[in-house]
Amino acid sequence: MASTVNIKTLEQKQNLRKLIQDKRNAIPAEERNNKSRKAAEKFFFTKDYVEAVNILLYFPFRSEIDTTIIIKKALRDRKKIILPRVWHKNLDLYYIENYEHQLKKGSYGIMEPVPELCKPAEISEIDLAIVPGVCFDKNFNRLGYGGGFYDKLLPLLNNNVKKIALCFEMQMLPEIPISNYDIKVDEIITESNIYGAKTNIAILIPAFNEGKYIKNVLSECLLYRLDLIIIDDGSTDNTIEIIEKFPKPVEPKIILIRHQLNKGKGEALKTGFNFAAKNNYSGVITLDGDGQHKVSEIKDFIRMAENENPDVIVGSRFKNTKGMPFIRLATNFVTSWLISAIAGKKIDDVQSGFRYVSIRALKNINLETKNFDTEPEMLLKAGWLNYIIKNIPISTIYHKDFVSHVNPIKDTIKFFKLVFRSLKWKKSFKRSHTTL
Repeated sequence: MASTVNIKTLEQKQNLRKLIQDKRNAIPAEERNNKSRKAAEKFFFTKDYVEAVNILLYFPFRSEIDTTIIIKKALRDRKKIILPRVWHKNLDLYYIENYEHQLKKGSYGIMEPVPELCKPAEISEIDLAIVPGVCFDKNFNRLGYGGGFYDKLLPLLNNNVKKIALCFEMQMLPEIPISNYDIKVDEIITESNIYGAKTNIAILIPAFNEGKYIKNVLSECLLYRLDLIIIDDGSTDNTIEIIEKFPKPVEPKIILIRHQLNKGKGEALKTGFNFAAKNNYSGVITLDGDGQHKVSEIKDFIRMAENENPDVIVGSRFKNTKGMPFIRLATNFVTSWLISAIAGKKIDDVQSGFRYVSIRALKNINLETKNFDTEPEMLLKAGWLNYIIKNIPISTIYHKDFVSHVNPIKDTIKFFKLVFRSLKWKKSFKRSHTTL
């Protein structure tokens, strides 16, 4: 009975291959080129492309999506491109630097690396794998061309290597026949969509008069395909105008919430936290809109959040204090030591605005302060609830014309008021809360 099912599945696959390839071949060349460019542009904006160094690609054959667009740009971006060569029913891998001179037609008529002209690549060196296929479905199943080459290769990749398929939207089907040996992909990119399970973390940006830097911050954040929640805290410059004119993608969402009057950073954060909790995000990554944080380090917060499941991650600037004014360095050190002692948790940099906060912390920590004292308040209460607090090293960018919204005298006074209040809070807080 099992062999009958297998034969039936094979027949279904063969029929489907012919049907989809005939339809794909019928797409006019100009239309295929346009759609290939659109899909490639989507790929270039993924964090997977941005972070990868060694990328496994394939050379396009007949009416496939034109991957030479990606190969050319990746080489310009100083990525290392790996292409396969069919040899003895397996795929051998080679680095290529000039596809016009290092490739020739192989046994299937596909352009492949010439071994004498290319450096061999090991499968363990691959950071990102781009996988061909005849068609795919939204469960990430893949129907290949029948040779089984990639079904043998893909299981050998390191576990953390993402498998992305590039195809035209017409190659996406509700369901395709599969066999036990078929390997799924992790994400599918077409000219009009990106299909993939993205993390449900949002980026939260409190902004007050950040017209100089907010556009660049938004552009860099979009690379991570996470929804952006921007809380404008009564800006009086052109911050709102820049945000409203910023091109709005369908995915991810850019959500702007406005305070008509300036209420303070703590109130802006609380507004964002409440929105994130009500909209079922798994957590938020907070960063300031003034360009002081290195947006590319968002990936480190995501990785730690997904792998270690903490309640709070605090970005610590103490691993790299170059350029930090001495008075700020000294103040941060003292305040971090005090808050750590009261919270009962080691917190490297309590004044850092670059953080991750989980949904559990968002929903269960009631914040009472309104300004820059809100960030240490959250850490105190997370510590008292015995929540998991992690520290992660971050960089800090100090612009020549940077103007801090922190008032050294007023906000230091507020901080020490918070310290004294916290000593009174601690007993009543622990009486009224149980560890969740």
